Amino acid sequence: MNSSDLLHIRILPIEQIYPFEQTTVSDDAPSDEDLRFVRDPFPVTELNEDGFLLLQDTDRFNVLLRAGLLHVPAQIVAEPALRLVSEKLALPWLSRDTLSDIAVRHPDEIIPISEGAEIPEGFVSVSFQFPDCDPQTVLLRYDAKVGCPDGLRLLFDEFSTLGRYAPVVKDSGRADQLLKPSSSATTLTLPGFSLADLRMAAASEDLFPANLIRVVPELRVIAIDFPVSVLTSDIPIGDKQSFLHELISLREQANRTSMVEGRVYILNR
Repeated sequence: MNSSDLLHIRILPIEQIYPFEQTTVSDDAPSDEDLRFVRDPFPVTELNEDGFLLLQDTDRFNVLLRAGLLHVPAQIVAEPALRLVSEKLALPWLSRDTLSDIAVRHPDEIIPISEGAEIPEGFVSVSFQFPDCDPQTVLLRYDAKVGCPDGLRLLFDEFSTLGRYAPVVKDSGRADQLLKPSSSATTLTLPGFSLADLRMAAASEDLFPANLIRVVPELRVIAIDFPVSVLTSDIPIGDKQSFLHELISLREQANRTSMVEGRVYILNR
């Protein structure tokens, strides 16, 4: 069997791939994306019988979508091989008073409560840890159970006007992380969300704010370096898939591929 089959690498119509989170790239923003090649295949999993859920790289996906690509290389990952991480976020500019002001503007959707209070039906809770005072639990309305909770979207709409937030994570390979958060930074602990929540967000286009949830495949395939000229051409998708098979086969024969710690497969080292 060809390695592209073993690794579940396919060429998919870009219109059949749906993100679960918002992009941080505006429609008129210039891009530094190299549009000669697609560097990494997009990790996806089944959304429904007609489409796929995009798991990572939402900004890069939107840049290529805007560039007019008809198809993209994708790594199809089965649900059991996925792990979801709701990030802990650092918000250095957020004070307790600022949070209270936000809650006053949205009294039905964002509700501070005392620690240990019961969480009523139709809400999820988040926890803020301030550097100079006690933690604060906040209820966020989640009536519809479809897509992003209303309260969470409103909260991050407010945050977007106030300052940057960044995940607090242990690894050092992510450009968007806050590597050494100051002890004076407020942190936010999010609730756990499921893959079903992400699927509902993608299907309803009621998307989560960017960079709140990380979806981690057991095996990630990177460095495919697939020519964009092939993806934008009008040849049948089957011919593009055949080109992909041949590309991976040639790189394996030339010893250009490698596995790193059983977790990352590099297709063009």
